[in-house]
Amino acid sequence: MKLYVQNKRGKRIYINKVASTKLELKYELGRNEFSINGERYYIRDVRAQKDTNDTYIGIIVGGILGLIVGPLGIIVGGATGGIIGSGSDARKLKHVKKFNRSKIK
Repeated sequence: MKLYVQNKRGKRIYINKVASTKLELKYELGRNEFSINGERYYIRDVRAQKDTNDTYIGIIVGGILGLIVGPLGIIVGGATGGIIGSGSDARKLKHVKKFNRSKIK
């Protein structure tokens, strides 16, 4: 999961911190506001997004590994990799939603 704020021009500025909620991020930063490139932001402005798409990565890796076995191995490996990657994507999306819904108390 990647954390970011949007500057006044709408560009995403990524934050090199790890937190599962906005309250946790507040404790990580030590305060409710912070500056990046001279612009002031607040914890409430921070959003999260998924960092990778594991479904496609799983399909590619599974397909490549399936090459060893042959055509059937490509199909089975790609499908298995896609299923595993899809589960990982679902977990990541759950964490993103949790962060984005969180509040600072």
